[in-house]
Amino acid sequence: MEARQSVVLAEKGSSATLECDSPQLRSFDSRGIWKFKGVEIEENTNKKTTSNYTTKKVYLHIANVSESDFGTYACFLQIRGGNRPYQEFIQHIELKLLEKSGEFHLLLFLLYRLH
Repeated sequence: MEARQSVVLAEKGSSATLECDSPQLRSFDSRGIWKFKGVEIEENTNKKTTSNYTTKKVYLHIANVSESDFGTYACFLQIRGGNRPYQEFIQHIELKLLEKSGEFHLLLFLLYRLH
């Protein structure tokens, strides 16, 4: 599987959703997991993970984004079976601060140019 890198921009205090494709995601033997700074993310006050087995996507929802949330996240597919599950890396996604001035206008310009 080819590793990909994506960037998601978010303002402090906003919500952000990170998404990765996992073609091998199946409800009976696998699940998507996320890691941040090498540690698996457990659902806590502002982070929630979900998997959509129909669209084969894994999501990480982050509410009330704070400074400590910015950085690179890793999405993995965990396969259950045998004596112990194994994890297959899918993709890195970087959560970056969206500056309200220049970076925001650049993003709008790039989106406009794509259409």
